Amino acid sequence: MIITDLDFDKLKQKILNARGLDLSQYSKPYVERRINARFIALGINSIQEYLEVLNTKEEEYQDFLNAFSINTTEFFRDITVWNVIENKYFPETINRKAKSKSPVLSIWSCACSTGEEPYTIAILLNECLLRTGLKDKLQLKIIATDIDKDALKAAQKGEYPQQNMKNIPEQYKSKYFKKIENETKSSNFMPDFNNLYKISGEIAKMVDFRYHNFIKDTPPFFSADIIFCRNVIIYLKPEMKSCLIETFYRSLAPNGMLVLGKTELLLTNRDTGYFKFLDIKEHIFEKECIRRN
Repeated sequence: MIITDLDFDKLKQKILNARGLDLSQYSKPYVERRINARFIALGINSIQEYLEVLNTKEEEYQDFLNAFSINTTEFFRDITVWNVIENKYFPETINRKAKSKSPVLSIWSCACSTGEEPYTIAILLNECLLRTGLKDKLQLKIIATDIDKDALKAAQKGEYPQQNMKNIPEQYKSKYFKKIENETKSSNFMPDFNNLYKISGEIAKMVDFRYHNFIKDTPPFFSADIIFCRNVIIYLKPEMKSCLIETFYRSLAPNGMLVLGKTELLLTNRDTGYFKFLDIKEHIFEKECIRRN
């Protein structure tokens, strides 16, 4: 279904007033796909009908935000990225921070969905700390944020079906997950499979999950060492993309790292003044200490 500009403006204003989400910052085709998903779920065919639903069902606002969130995720997604992070960038960062006056390693997983990414980060950091013998000498702060409250609840529960775990190295799967019988009801995120795997308490307590709208909310850090925001900015309009990159720049410590998705690049002159490549193939960037004008 194609949404007219007038109808789009009506819905955009209603969502903005009610929940503070500015739909105009996202590409219109992406917004249309998400709205159509709600139309199908509700059995309706027009924006006018949907506006009436919003007027009568307060919970539909959250259902819309949940549908709007980007929830395609899995553990160790794009395994080559995690290999280079585990073997190069995490050890380098850990060693540098352990020698600093403030041995705190801060990481932000932005748009974390159901938690597979921040738990992957926590597993690899824990392994690196064990190998380097610095586990008791470094404080970790991993904050994982998303706009989807249901996804965050699923992340905090930490139970995952087999299909979400196909990329996990066997030694980590056996060490950090316990197979359990699924005694819970199915959800949009975790279908009712016969068997689930629960993340270990050691890893679960390393991650702080929080609700956060990256378009308007204050970032959780202003001195993060690493920010992960993968497969998100491709859905944003160019001007919003630039604003988000600026937010990441301000949120990172000097020489902090930004990890984007494998299909995402910083191409504009403004963006390249904020970051430089650390790894071109894996789309890992470093904050420029002195911005180029």
